[in-house]
Amino acid sequence: MSGFSSVSSGYLRRFGDVALPLAALTLLHRWTLLRLDFNANFLGTYYNPEGPLARLADWWGQAGGLVLAGIGSDALFVLLAALVLALFRPGLALLALLLLALFYAANIEHVRYNYANIRLGTIGIGLNWTFIRGSAATSEFLTNLGLLAGGAAVLWSALRQGWLRRATAPAALAVLAAAALLPRGIDPLGSRWMQTHPLMDGARAEATVGAAAGIDGSVFVPTVPATPAGAVRRNLLIVYLEGLSQFSLEQDQMPFLRGLAEENLQFSRYFGAQLMTSNGLYTALSGAMPNFIGAQSPWDFMQDGDRVPSAALPWLLRRQGYRTLFMQGSPTSFMEKDERLRQLGFERVLGRGDWSDFRLQNGWGIDDMSLVDNALARIDGLPGDRPWMVSLLTVGTHAPYLVPEDFRPDLPIRERAVRRADAAAEALMAGLRARGLLENTVVIFTADESREPGRGSRLENEIVLNWLPLIVVHPDGLKGRVEWPLSATRFRDLALMAAGEVSLDDIAALHRPEVPLVFGNFYNSRVFWYDEAAARLYACFTGDFLCARFDAVTDLAALGDRQPEGVYRMDALRAVFSAREPVR
Repeated sequence: MSGFSSVSSGYLRRFGDVALPLAALTLLHRWTLLRLDFNANFLGTYYNPEGPLARLADWWGQAGGLVLAGIGSDALFVLLAALVLALFRPGLALLALLLLALFYAANIEHVRYNYANIRLGTIGIGLNWTFIRGSAATSEFLTNLGLLAGGAAVLWSALRQGWLRRATAPAALAVLAAAALLPRGIDPLGSRWMQTHPLMDGARAEATVGAAAGIDGSVFVPTVPATPAGAVRRNLLIVYLEGLSQFSLEQDQMPFLRGLAEENLQFSRYFGAQLMTSNGLYTALSGAMPNFIGAQSPWDFMQDGDRVPSAALPWLLRRQGYRTLFMQGSPTSFMEKDERLRQLGFERVLGRGDWSDFRLQNGWGIDDMSLVDNALARIDGLPGDRPWMVSLLTVGTHAPYLVPEDFRPDLPIRERAVRRADAAAEALMAGLRARGLLENTVVIFTADESREPGRGSRLENEIVLNWLPLIVVHPDGLKGRVEWPLSATRFRDLALMAAGEVSLDDIAALHRPEVPLVFGNFYNSRVFWYDEAAARLYACFTGDFLCARFDAVTDLAALGDRQPEGVYRMDALRAVFSAREPVR
């Protein structure tokens, strides 16, 4: 009996020794995330009431319940992890804490850029050397890693010396109380990262079973490519501005592009499918949906000659005699863009290794103005015997951003990058005009994805992550502001129309309110299903398809603080996604 008592007391002592640094590490992670959300997202783009207390109260009014749920999830993780680590030898337990510090530091950067906890299914992207150079090896990441790992090591050493051991029992009791008392339900209107621990996302909520009315899986079937009208085939230049939202145009942070939109044809309610460059390019070029549930997407396992890539925009134009060229500032190996874009029909794919003349560079590639200069030079070299399709993808507006130090230093870094991209767009249009190319070239400005949280309710900001700009500059002088929602799955058909003889009536045919608009954020397990004909919106988490239902929705970008008609578990919707999403 004395032996059992000795073993038990030894285990409890080790539990207390590991629980204190584990709790401190996890709380520091949570505190850093909340400071990031308050300072960068809330104060940076939301309301700005007078006085620090008013600002904090405004933020807590939106986030308070979510924060408490997240701390409750953290406490449960600490409790379970401490029970396991107490079984380990001290050296292994310390190593586990240091590895957790590394994971936490990486997760802070992931939330900074993606507004979501790390999804282990996408860990391969995070380990890519381009991603590490561009976004991981930053001063913020290294500072957070030093604080987290250093703090864990100092606490561990202090406990070994005994002078902090008296705090282990209260720490263990506090963790138990928090795990038992704090809420751990999930609010489908809030950011999931704020409500859960990144390694234990098991939050659930009470919900009734939703009806299957209006749920139709045909939305996942790519449309038949439009037949170009007339014999005129114009050059086509598509510019993808990295991570840019329509929100930036609405806030007048891009005066040139906003003026260009007002003078030409703009789609003010254009929605991309996913918060990931590869999925954004895949959907816009092919008209097919990416995956929303599985970590892999059709982009990852395309094969030469497959039905979907063979009907992508570059292939369709190549068969009509076009030359096709894709250019970007970053390395083409990231996300396998060199191979995948070739499968979608681009004859040549140029990236970082092809540019020797540039002003600035970082881990992501060269600056936007230099990409414009190089792109114009490449266009100059294209023979004039055939029309061409050229696509550009910028990098300057991808965090941590690439902006000259002397360019608008008075502004926050994100806005500086956005305004620099606007200046690059102006330089591109001036270069095309000077060459006389605008007389026979359709220019489309859009984005691959959106990386801006917006300025509204939590739900509205989740939607803003898919709200993209779409401006068409046409030699025929098409002009107007299209207010009805357009999915990225219709972009290919729009581009095909624009390259020929097209009218506003032709473009109006793209409006199909009977086809649901589907978009989301895989990183945050988020999907939206909007039935325009029924004016009904489902905002769902894909893990359990917990969905908030909104009726009488006429504008996806202006939901305000309205509350849902109900919260439902939509098994019928899950079945539609599961049946339609291709896997390798």
